[in-house]
Parts: sequence; structure tokens; C-alpha cells
Amino acid sequence: MRHLKEFDAQQQTVLMVQVENEVGILGARRDHSAEADRLFNGPIPESLVEYLRAHAGWLSPEMSHALKNGHTWQSVFADNAPEAFMAWNYARYIGQVAASGKSEYPLPMFVNAQLPAPLERAGEYPSGGPHPVNLEIYRAAAPALDFFSPRYLLAEFRILGPAL
Repeated sequence: MRHLKEFDAQQQTVLMVQVENEVGILGARRDHSAEADRLFNGPIPESLVEYLRAHAGWLSPEMSHALKNGHTWQSVFADNAPEAFMAWNYARYIGQVAASGKSEYPLPMFVNAQLPAPLERAGEYPSGGPHPVNLEIYRAAAPALDFFSPRYLLAEFRILGPAL
């Protein structure tokens, strides 16, 4: 970002920066290293609990209710717990990169997500990305990001109208 600012400050041709492309883990719903297992089986970070409580009106009724019953990944996020765990960890890192970049050159920063196709499960698409179900996690962990961009891959694509 420092180089970009030095090179582009006069012309300002760079409008925004994509911090990460289609973040996520393929082939599994979450990391299963010893450290990841330890963290996943522990409480969710208090900063995430505080954020979710402060934004309870934006949450699904199930998640709002779960916050009252416990603070483990499984109790709050239920079936989405593995992906929520990955989203939190990816978002914290990406948020640090974005904040560091903005301290050098404060351009809008974003990430994109490959959205799941119908019937796809986490791990078949990149698990832990900024998918709609994980947006509040990304907002909590990566406030330096300005927006999230979806990417939806279709197996079949038809051109409507005459071919060029």
C-alpha cells in the first residue's frame, strides 16, 4: 500500500483494493489441527459475543436465542459452528491486513466470497468466507473492510439474446 500510494497518489487511478479473493477452506468445514480443535472446543471470543449482543436485532432469532444459552461455537452457531469458527479466524487476519493497508493509503477495501451453489455444503465451497450467514462475524472481526462482494458460480450459463 505504501508503494501504491507513492506510485498512484498524483493520478489516483486505484479506486479500491481487494484484500483477499474467495477466502475459505475447501475439502472440510473447518481446520482440524490440534490448535484449531482446542479453540473450537473452547468459548467463542468475548469480543464476538459483545458484538453479537450489541447487534442482536440483526441476527436470526435462533442465533439471538443461542446467545442467551451459552458462548461456545456449537451452542451459538449450531450447524454453522465450523464455518463460523473459520469465518472468525479468517476475518481477524484479513481485518488486520486491511487496517494495516489503510494506515498507509486509506482506500476502500473489500473481500469477495464464492457463494454456495444450491445444496452445496461448507467445504464444497470455500468454508469461512464472507457469505451472507457470516457477515456479522466479518463485521465484528474486520471493521476496516468497507464492503463484501459475492461471486456466484453457475454450472450452466445461457446467453440470453444474440451471441456477439
